[in-house]
Amino acid sequence: MRLWQRIRRRIERFSASYGAYRFLVGRWDHLTDLDVIARAMDTEFFRREIKPVELPVLRKRSYLLIAPHQDDESIGAAGTLSLAADAGCQVNVLFATDGVQLNTPESPAEIAAIREEEAQRACRTIGAQVHHLGLWNPRPEPTLQHLDSLAALIERLAPDVLMVPWLFDSPPKHRLMNHLLWLTNLRRPLPACEVWGYQVHNTVYPNGYVDITDVIGRKRDALRCYESQNRQFRPYDHVSVGLSAWNARYLPVFDHEETHRYAELFFSVPLQEHLELVEKFYFRDIPATYQGDSDVYEPLQALHHQVEQESQASRSSRQARKSAAA
Repeated sequence: MRLWQRIRRRIERFSASYGAYRFLVGRWDHLTDLDVIARAMDTEFFRREIKPVELPVLRKRSYLLIAPHQDDESIGAAGTLSLAADAGCQVNVLFATDGVQLNTPESPAEIAAIREEEAQRACRTIGAQVHHLGLWNPRPEPTLQHLDSLAALIERLAPDVLMVPWLFDSPPKHRLMNHLLWLTNLRRPLPACEVWGYQVHNTVYPNGYVDITDVIGRKRDALRCYESQNRQFRPYDHVSVGLSAWNARYLPVFDHEETHRYAELFFSVPLQEHLELVEKFYFRDIPATYQGDSDVYEPLQALHHQVEQESQASRSSRQARKSAAA
């Protein structure tokens, strides 16, 4: 049975309680080119098929957000994490890379220190604890040890919600986060949870939203902590707050509404379904998935091959033991 058919049947089964599935759509996953999908989503062609529902932020006990870079967490989910922290939820942010940037006036060590200090201030603003995976940003070279560290953190924190960049977010290092999650689970199966794909660069396919109107000031303050990024690239404190304002079109409309409202959007599915989507879309052509960025896909392909070989060897060993026992 095709994946989209399985998803639809499970959606129908759980729709009454709005479980981890929060949408009912026709077939959209027949496309295979990630960049084409991202551009299709940007057109909002599927908006008629989308009816996102409010995500149960305050009913979750704990959150872990995986951020490729220092500021992605604030662009994508600072408002949601602020609401969760205010409600007493455990909120954690894992920065996958060290934030090093080349061709800057500062040395790599200096820019890494600047971004770490900015990230610490931003996470204090939204009430999140900080963790690090330790990949070098210019050329991430993940190893088995990185996968084990990620697995250990997820097992220790046991988050109800795992936040990662939206599946089709365009930057290669953002897609890398989803790929690493898949490899981690293959090597060491992860505990069940929901995955909320958050929005950074591309239009997300939203099946859930969070009204962040009450904490938009906190989101703006967190974004302003990233002075180096706002100065070097673009004023994310302005751009991201504007995006949250545009996202508010998904919020319910109230008569005589005067308040300016803001929302963050997510693509929410159970972990295993998320991993199936990663496998479906990412692995047909890994260099194309990473837009030909060899600094990202070459080390990753080597690790992918290593983990698959290890997994196959483990399955063969288990089958041999079963045969011997029989």
